[in-house]
Amino acid sequence: MTELCCGSAAVSMAALGQKPPAPYMGGKARFARAILHHMEVTSKPRKVLLVDAGPWGDVWHTLSRSTRSQLDVVERLKDLIAVEDIGDAAKALARESVPECRVEHAARFLLLQQLSWRSKAVWEHDGSWVWAGLSETHAYGLAGTPRFGGVAPQAPGMPQRVAALQLDAVAGYRCDVRDLVVPDDIYMDPPYLGTEGYGSELPRADVLAHVSRLVDAGARVTVSEAEALGAPCVRSAIVGQKGKSSGLNTTHRTEWVSMTFPAAQVSLFGSTP
Repeated sequence: MTELCCGSAAVSMAALGQKPPAPYMGGKARFARAILHHMEVTSKPRKVLLVDAGPWGDVWHTLSRSTRSQLDVVERLKDLIAVEDIGDAAKALARESVPECRVEHAARFLLLQQLSWRSKAVWEHDGSWVWAGLSETHAYGLAGTPRFGGVAPQAPGMPQRVAALQLDAVAGYRCDVRDLVVPDDIYMDPPYLGTEGYGSELPRADVLAHVSRLVDAGARVTVSEAEALGAPCVRSAIVGQKGKSSGLNTTHRTEWVSMTFPAAQVSLFGSTP
């Protein structure tokens, strides 16, 4: 199984019976099981390839290189959170340059992503971190809004969450996903059309062209988007909706998957065109 534009790799982690190491806006944790259903993935993959054009690609590469590398990231996370004020520490890290050391990079990125405001993507630009700012809810357990209560501070549990990852079957790489053509079961979660904040762009035309190359190579491809992709995908299905309500105004974003092969069953959550 290969996941392109993997981010926190919620779908692959679900296939492996695990959870992503940090929250990620746009991640598919809520819909992972439904997506796997449409991919017809019914057993744990023997091997998983995670590819991302951003820092997640480097993080997965570091974590999956060896058990020693993963444990080094865990130990560094323990050091980073052993501070008097985790919020101030995270803000200071965000102002520093992106480190070249792979272990240091992975640990800092995971901490910043865990504490990112609204779980927005952490990116890099010209050697600096691009960070949406601190989530006081995740940092201190403060209530995000009067309607929703607080949660437990998230940083203390990070070393345990990263240590719990079982990545023997996983390999991660950072590269342009358009450079990778493999005859595999592929899940692709490109930046949705019209959205911003992911640090890289993958236009719809490029997505469709790459899907065609993958199909020509013998791959079975499933793509997430906010709408059905159409050709060359042969079937699309709604996997759910998420949104927010404010008074009389309700906004929803529909989550679709489009597949290049006939799905065994209709959607668990909605109709299929």
